[in-house]
Amino acid sequence: MTCPPRLVRPRARSSIAGGVGAVVLILAACGDDVPDGYSAATEAVFLETCAAGLGTGEVAVCECTYDTLVAETPFEEYLALDREVRDDPTTVPPALQAIAVTCAAEALSPPAPTRTTTPNRSETID
Repeated sequence: MTCPPRLVRPRARSSIAGGVGAVVLILAACGDDVPDGYSAATEAVFLETCAAGLGTGEVAVCECTYDTLVAETPFEEYLALDREVRDDPTTVPPALQAIAVTCAAEALSPPAPTRTTTPNRSETID
């Protein structure tokens, strides 16, 4: 049985982007089994743990963080983040913090206004 890495949000010194707790990765305690890549189980555990107790907007930050990790971070680097956390559980690895902050900023940004144009009164439509 392969256990996916799971996300843990420890009681951090500060929060990321106004309310999203610091996010760190740690492997599930399940013997010597180490997953060999991202999977549906990895995603489910990541999102479940990250989103625990968060509001709807903050859950979107968890989803964005996971999607960005998968798109930009080789799984071996994901495991390296885990090792960093196990070495110092009170510190969020800078790479993960940067992703979470970017996702939080995107989630908090209002949508760009759309511009509507009105025909000039001097223009006539035949």
